[in-house]
Formats: sequence, structure tokens, C-alpha cells
Amino acid sequence: MSRSFLKQLSVENLLENIKEVVSSNQDEDGTDSPQKPRSRSFIFGRSFSTDENDNNGQSKLGPIAPSIVAIQNQSLSSSLPELVSHEPEPAVDVAIVGAGLSGLTAAYQIRQAQPDLSLVVLEAKENVGGRTYSPMLNTATGTRRFDLGDQWVNTDQRTILELLDKLNLETYPEYKEGKNILIHADGESEEFEGNIYPINPFRRLDISSFVSRIESMREDLSKKDPTDLSESLEWDSITLEQFKKEHIWTDEARQVFDALVVFHFGVTPREMSLLFFCHVLNSVGGWKVLFGENQEFPVSRQLKIKGGAQQVCENLATEIDRANIRLNDPVTIIDQTDDELVNITTDSGCRYRAKRVIMATSVDNSVRIQHKPSFPPKRSRMTKLMPAGHCIKYVVTYENAFWRKDGMSGHVIKLTDEEQAFDNNDDLMTYEYVFDACSCNRNPNVTAPENPALMGMIFSESLRQLTKVERKKILLKKLAEIYGDEALKTIDYAEMDWGLDRYTNGYPFSSMMPGAMVYHAKGIKKPHGRIHWCGAEMSSSWYGYMEGSVKSGKRVASEVRKALNTKITAEKQTQQPVEID
Repeated sequence: MSRSFLKQLSVENLLENIKEVVSSNQDEDGTDSPQKPRSRSFIFGRSFSTDENDNNGQSKLGPIAPSIVAIQNQSLSSSLPELVSHEPEPAVDVAIVGAGLSGLTAAYQIRQAQPDLSLVVLEAKENVGGRTYSPMLNTATGTRRFDLGDQWVNTDQRTILELLDKLNLETYPEYKEGKNILIHADGESEEFEGNIYPINPFRRLDISSFVSRIESMREDLSKKDPTDLSESLEWDSITLEQFKKEHIWTDEARQVFDALVVFHFGVTPREMSLLFFCHVLNSVGGWKVLFGENQEFPVSRQLKIKGGAQQVCENLATEIDRANIRLNDPVTIIDQTDDELVNITTDSGCRYRAKRVIMATSVDNSVRIQHKPSFPPKRSRMTKLMPAGHCIKYVVTYENAFWRKDGMSGHVIKLTDEEQAFDNNDDLMTYEYVFDACSCNRNPNVTAPENPALMGMIFSESLRQLTKVERKKILLKKLAEIYGDEALKTIDYAEMDWGLDRYTNGYPFSSMMPGAMVYHAKGIKKPHGRIHWCGAEMSSSWYGYMEGSVKSGKRVASEVRKALNTKITAEKQTQQPVEID
């Protein structure tokens, strides 16, 4: 039993949980009642009964009843049942740490290809999903799920679209009709269409010249090994900020570029190397795909998933059998010193044994786990050079889409003059974005949105310091300044501060600072003993995106199966070709 768990679990909570477990065997009048025969599994770190379902047909999870070796210096009632130690779970072929899109894809691929292989998925948080999160909000027609994490896919992302099809999930197009709004650094706002920002032609030419230069650079890179270029060392020794200042001459053009980078990467150009930026552009197919060009909408924001992107992970969890998933129980130790099996210990003291382990957690979280033997120093140093984006994402629902009636798309982008903010001692990291978040109408003959909503993304340390109530008030006031008082007449509001999520460690993904790629990132996918790696940041294609997560999950599933000496028949190879991410 780990000390951190004992600190976290108060005696009062322990007594309450044991009391509930004991009382569950009694009738309302206090007399003992016979246990109903039921199928029980210990999943999600809690006691689960298959005959207990909510109105949606989903399983209800009962109270946790942990077993503890001993609690020193605590006096418990003698009437309480005796506490026993955790016995190791039965050994499995594969243990997967992390129930996000990449980890669950790996589990799904293993299950599909080799159903005889046993596995367990260990997740620190109380739900599956990783960087996908789709809570339920009240809407104009009842309730509906909205995305507060990853949400966009596109027709170029063949791997995740194939997965969506297998999971019977549909997509619908991002709304892009109408005019957008650009709020300049001085507070003045202007309307514009497509991606033609309302800045003078000379400044647009400034950006265009920069884009041409970047495009010619990134096309020289190899997707599989971006460090295999004579210029790689030079490009990885400077920040994107330094390169920007050398090749973008006008202030407003720089501000537009900064805003685009922060939106897609979650960090400023000061926090990534030039080589890393070129690598990400190359992994998605170039500037036009990621940022859009002229009147063309960015391909990266083409489609959304009906009912929310978190459904992908939830459906994957069902496909691999939820009884194989343990939630709300962080892994604390991974011990490879045994020749036969890898031993895994969680925060609650549960112990698991596996022939192979797949690490599908955030880059930062993977090194928080105690490893025996220790990580190679290169990997530990690399994680210190990979800052994650700290985004607050929010959704507001309304009775009607008033912005559409006024011919607006709902898309707003706010610029920031960082140098002026620095001189005034203001918040340097204040970037704001708003998008139309209306869900599509389930009636194909009706074009009006069924559940009007706006989604916003904020990158602001000063707003992060406020309470949710204070932050909501400020954000709604900002929307009212743009769209009028109708923006204040909300139905519901929800937000997610990804910077406070200790296990996901930020959103949208982790970037690489100077020196990380050339000196430390080579071999980032290489197994450490019997530990294998996957994740959105482990993909050579669509780095940081859901497509990258799925590709990485498929790659590591194939890698682990080969390591376990499993055989793939010619028929399986034809039906499920292995893609290298």
C-alpha cells in the first residue's frame, strides 16, 4: 500500500465506505438479506455489479472498498471487518497504462487481431478519454454532449475515419458560413471572410513571404526522422520566435502569426524550436492544411464527431470489455527487475503483472512513475524540454444561434501585442478564440442547428487565477461586446482547464524546445526493456492530433504482438494491414 494513498484516504471516508458495503447486505429494516446472485468485477477501482444500470443503460459504479495491510496510529472500531492485503491480480500478456485514444486503440487492435491475448488497461483519471472530454450540457432541446477537448477530424485522416466507421460514429462539417471577426491588439474589431485577415496588403505579403520560406524548409524534412538533415542542428538550436523576428517584419503580421501558433500548439513561438515547428507542419501536410490559405478553410478543422469525440474512447472501452479497465487508480511503480513478468503497482496498492507494458500516458506523466531500472537519462531530459499547452476551453449554450441570424460564422480571433503587454506588466499569454459549436440537426431535412452553442479557447494566466464564476462573468461580457446582450442569455456553461489536469498535463499537446529533437528525441518510440510507447506525440503523422493517436496505437499494438511472438496469418494481414505512424 503506497503512502500517498494512505494520506489521501481519510479514516472517515474509510469508515463510510465499509459501512455502505456492510449495509448493502441488509434490508431497509436492518435485517440481513440474502445476496442476489450477480456477476461482479473489480473495475474502475470500484465494486461493480452488472445488474445495476442507470437510465441510459450504463453501469452504475458502487462505492470503493479498498483493502489495506495495516493503518498505524489509527484506532478503528473492533466491529469493523478485518482488512487484508492486496493479492496480485492474475498475470496478463499486456498491461496498458493510460485509457486515452492511443492506449485504447492499442488495446482494441490487440483484441481484434489476437483475442486470446489477455490485457488490462490502467487509468489514473475517473473516466476514459485522455484529451477527449464531452460533458453533457443543458440545451434548447434538452441535453447534449459538447467537446471540451480534442474534437476535429478531416477527410485526409483515413485512419481515424476508418475507426469511426467501425465504431458506428458519424461526423458532420464544421460551420463556416458567414463572416469572422478579428479583434486587433488595440481592441478594435473588423469582419473578414475565409482566411484573408483584415490587415493591409503589405502585411499580408509579409506573412505570405514567410509562409513560402517555411514551406520550402519543411518539405526537406523526413517525417520518420526530422533530425536527418544537415540543417536540423541549426534549426533545433533556435526558437521559432527568433526565426519569426528575422523573417516577419511588420508588428501586426507577427501578431497574426503568434495567434495562429498559440491556437494550434497551445504555447508561444518562444517555447518551441524552429525544427519542431517545421516537423509538425510536415506531419500534417503543410501550412495550408493546418492554418488554411486565402478563402480556403483549414483542413484540420473540417469535421466534428456527432455526440462528441469522447465517444470514440467510450466505444473502444466497450469493444475491449470494460471489465479489463481500471479507472481512478494511478500507476506509481513499474518494476522490470523480474525476468519473467513486469510488476506494476498503483496508488491504491493494487498489483498487476504483465509480459509487456504499453505506456500511453502524457509524456510528462510517464516519467513521474517510478521505474526499475531507471529511465535512460535522455528520455528524462527530453520531457523537461516539452512544455504542454495550458488551455481553458469552454462551451455556452443558447436558445437560438443569434450570430448566424446576423450573418456571422461565430469565429472570433483576438490578437495580442506581447511587447506592449510586457511593458505594461500585463498578462503576456492572453489569446482568445471563439467558434460556432452548434450540434447538427438530427433531421436531415432541417438546416437550422438543433442545439445553438459557442465554444471558446483561452490562453491566459490571469484568467486562470480566477474562480469559475468570475471567469464565466468575464467571458460572457466579452461575448456580449462582440454579439450584443443576447450573448448573456445563456442556458448552460461548462469549462475545462487542461492546465490543472495533472495526468493529461495540458492541451492540445506537448511541444519541443530547442535541443529536444536533435539531442534527446531520437529513438522516442524505442522500447525501454519490456515497456513500449505510444501517444499523439509519438506519431510521425499528424503529431498531436487524434489521427496521430490512433496511428500510434496501431503501431505499438503490432510491435507488442511481435514481441510476444504471436503469429499473424495471411488472412489477418489482408484484413488489417499494419500502418506505420
